Amino acid sequence: LDLGLITIKLINKRGYMSDYFFQEHTKDLDLNKCWDAHAHILGVGDSNSNIYLHKPTGLMGLLNPLRIELFKRVLGLPKEDTDKSYLEKMANTAKNCFEGYRVLSFAFSPYYENNEPKVELSDFIIPNKWSLDASKKFHELIYVTSINPHDVNAIEKLHIAINDGAVALKWLPCAHNINPADKSLIPFYNELAKLNFPVITHAGGEKAVKGNHFRQDYGNPLHLRIPLEQGVKV
Repeated sequence: LDLGLITIKLINKRGYMSDYFFQEHTKDLDLNKCWDAHAHILGVGDSNSNIYLHKPTGLMGLLNPLRIELFKRVLGLPKEDTDKSYLEKMANTAKNCFEGYRVLSFAFSPYYENNEPKVELSDFIIPNKWSLDASKKFHELIYVTSINPHDVNAIEKLHIAINDGAVALKWLPCAHNINPADKSLIPFYNELAKLNFPVITHAGGEKAVKGNHFRQDYGNPLHLRIPLEQGVKV
């Protein structure tokens, strides 16, 4: 249940919103069942996380160290063990919001082409293991897997993720080179439906994750008709 409650509570703590507003708008909710359904794990690739962050070329390549430093400073992260500290900050933010609040923490698949992962075409990659390990260490973080359906072992990896405790599958179609309307994916959709395993997917244009090779049309929400028709929860 994504109600933006973490934002409300944080604004409240800064003095711009009264406790009355928060209590009045959540009085009929069991807050122990309120999960933030959209939270990205980010990082720079330290802390043995195996996170991949694309290094741009040209002028943007020269500015890349500044971009990383800005990321750390804005979030108040240390120069070392940044990825580990980011998870701690995610968990502490959820813990300080209100009792019982938890966060769906996304892994993020590589870009795929011809059924092969293309790391060099990926903007960033968050390994499933990093999200899984975070969920084991922090009760507030819930494991969300990211498996590209073009992976020849996608169904096998799906079963492994579910056995490991994943609660959903995350896609960003343009960044993963997934056309949700591709009928070759129907066997994968059938497996998702059989397992009653939901997909959390971006729809519409994508501005935050960039790539000249990205197919923005893959974000068309009408493309989701195919998985929906197979009984997939989207």
